Amino acid sequence: MRHGELFIERLLGVAPELKEMYDEHVADNDVLLSHVFMGSVTRFVIASARDVDSLSVVQRLLDYFESQLVGGDAESIDLIRASFVENLIGEQMVVNKLKPMMGPALLREVGVVYRAGS
Repeated sequence: MRHGELFIERLLGVAPELKEMYDEHVADNDVLLSHVFMGSVTRFVIASARDVDSLSVVQRLLDYFESQLVGGDAESIDLIRASFVENLIGEQMVVNKLKPMMGPALLREVGVVYRAGS
């Protein structure tokens, strides 16, 4: 199993709320496309950040991303940077809401992306 697949498998363990979306993704693509799926995860986080009742799953996801940025493999870190953080560009209001929920490594990545975009 590749690191990206293992990352997604663990992600589903952290947030079983994503399982249906994952199943649809695999059915539509015949395989897991990790970066594409992470784009869907980002959209899920953006939508969930606007719903107070969904903040617990958002926190679990952000905590998982933090742990992987600190101790994960290069492929997992790339998935978070390229297919989560970069997909937050243009979502400043959501990012501002998420920042207090982020750990230092994820905050650093968001800061890098937003500085590069300005």
